[in-house]
Parts: sequence; structure tokens; C-alpha cells
Amino acid sequence: MPHDMPINDPLVTTLVALSAVARERQLTDTGERPFDVADELAEILAAVNARVGGTDELFAGQPATKRTELITALIAAGTQRRPGPDRGLHEATVFRAIVAVTDLARQSVAYIADDGRSPFPFADELTDALDSVVTRIGGIAELFAGQPITPNTTTIAALLGSPLPNTLPTYRSEPVRVLLDVDDQFDNFGLLDHHERVVRGLWSAVVDESLPNESRQRATASYHALQADFTAEKAAYADNYINTVPQVAQDLDLHAPIEVVVRYRHDPGAPAVDPLTQQVTRALTQATIVPATGQAPRDHPGRRPADLPGIALLTGSGVHRRAEPSPTRRTQPRRDSGTALDPCTRRASHDHRPDGLQ
Repeated sequence: MPHDMPINDPLVTTLVALSAVARERQLTDTGERPFDVADELAEILAAVNARVGGTDELFAGQPATKRTELITALIAAGTQRRPGPDRGLHEATVFRAIVAVTDLARQSVAYIADDGRSPFPFADELTDALDSVVTRIGGIAELFAGQPITPNTTTIAALLGSPLPNTLPTYRSEPVRVLLDVDDQFDNFGLLDHHERVVRGLWSAVVDESLPNESRQRATASYHALQADFTAEKAAYADNYINTVPQVAQDLDLHAPIEVVVRYRHDPGAPAVDPLTQQVTRALTQATIVPATGQAPRDHPGRRPADLPGIALLTGSGVHRRAEPSPTRRTQPRRDSGTALDPCTRRASHDHRPDGLQ
């Protein structure tokens, strides 16, 4: 650090205040901090900038550098942020940090020399303080533990000259509860439309009194067989989805257990959505084998399952599915379930790691 630090030195008080902000990181039930360091630092800098009169005053006595550019970006982000949830006692911690960083900024201006330069340029002083905070709490990975990667975390990592860890999957410890709405998935796959087109054709034959009874009976049998087959197909997909969880957890380096909740999207008990559940859902959707095709969506990028040829062939005696090819991935979920899942069935996975939750 560029100068001696008595206890009332603004750099010391800034270090202490920002360390307190960083250490208050209780996780929510979705595994993320309610008040993450990156966004709070942006808010703190925005408040300091307003107090001292703008960036011209904040950076007085120092040339424009990459550090001033990054801090300016944080100020802009903090200025645009809407008020977050009630921080309770944590609000006082944030306020003390605003006061300390304001004193640090005013020190830079107070000691501008005759050559117009400050011996304590704010951008460098703040970066020194942040670097010491990171060292105190155990590194940048610990600083961002439990937080999603955002533009603000990226900016702070660049300011510190440190690589940004993939914190969201690595540090979450709470279970990741993901929703599986099978009807919604099949709709996105185009399979629901495909099924309904075939059903409508059969139903028109079932109710057509001009057809011979034998033809109507065959159509009725085919209709019921198709409905039963589609129900079994959805149940098999749900089983495949759940059985793909360990593979996806390993691919994402996720240490938390994943719970799959089979419900309709708008049910009151459907799990909440957060950035990690979205990431896990996308990965599971791409990796899960669709029974109608015998392939996972990632095996045919750019095409929906319903767009593949021969997903179902309708004959006079019912629906016959084409032969299913072997999956191309190392994990082969079972496809032998014929039991329909109740929409509210909750299926929980086990932690995929041999040593349990860390």
C-alpha cells in the first residue's frame, strides 16, 4: 500500500467496512445471497459518487485508467439499480461502507499536489482496499460464493485482475428444485401438436356414423391405444428426465442435490425459478432421451423431436413406434416405465457425489 495506515486512515476504515459487507453472506433457500457483494459495491460507489459531486471530483488528481473506467461502470450500474429487499440490520453495514469510501474519495482530492496529481488516487486506493478484502475472506471465489455471475461481478473481477470463478454451481449447497411440466416440454418439442393431429383424425372416424361399424370399432381401438401410449410415453420421459440428473450434475460440476418436481407450471406448489434452476433445466432438457425418437435433443441440434422422420406410424390396428436407436451419450436412462405420473408427484434425486454434500 502506498502509505502508512494509522487506525483512522480512510484506507483502513474502508477495508474494515467493505470486509463487513463481504462477510454478511447468509444464503437464501435458493442458494444465493440476498445481498451480494458485487451489486452492493455498485450501490455503495453510486452513493459515494453522488456525495462527492460526480466522477470529475471522484477521480480528481488522477489520469483516466482502466481502473477508473471499471469503477465508472460500477457507478453507472449502481445508479440504475432499483431498491432491493429490506436489508434490515445489514443496511447499517452498507451505510458504514458508504461513509468510509466517501472519506477515502475526499482524501484523494484533499492531497492534490501542485502538479495536479493526487498521491492517493481514488481508483488505486479503492482497488487496494478491495484486494485486501479478498485476501481477508479467502479469495475471490469466497467473495462471490453463492452469487450468480453478473456484469457487476465480472467488472469487480477485472478490477482485481482475477479470473472469475463459476460460482453459481460450485458454491451452492441448498437443493436445486427444478420443475418438470411434461405437457409443457412436449408442447415445446412439437409432440403435443403431432399427437393432437392424429387424435383428431381418429376421433372423426370414431364419430362418423356413415362408416361401417367395423371401421369405427378399429378407429375407436386405435384412439384408445394412442391415448394410452401417449400417457405412457410422457411417464417414460419423466423417468428419463429424473435418471439423467446425475449426468447433468456431473457435467455442471454441481455439488448440491437436484430435486425434480413433476407438476404443471402454474401449480401453486411449483418450485421457484432462479438462474441456476434455469441452467439445470436447460441442461436436463437437452440431455434427456425422448422416448418417441430414442434421442436426446442435443443429438439433433436445430430440430425439434417432432421434426424428426418417423416418430410414429399410424396403421389400421393402432400406433406402432419405430425401433429406438441406442443413445449416443454415456448415460442411458431407462425407458421401460408405463406408469402415468400424477402431476403433483415429487421425485427427488440423490446427491451424485460419493462423499455426500460438501
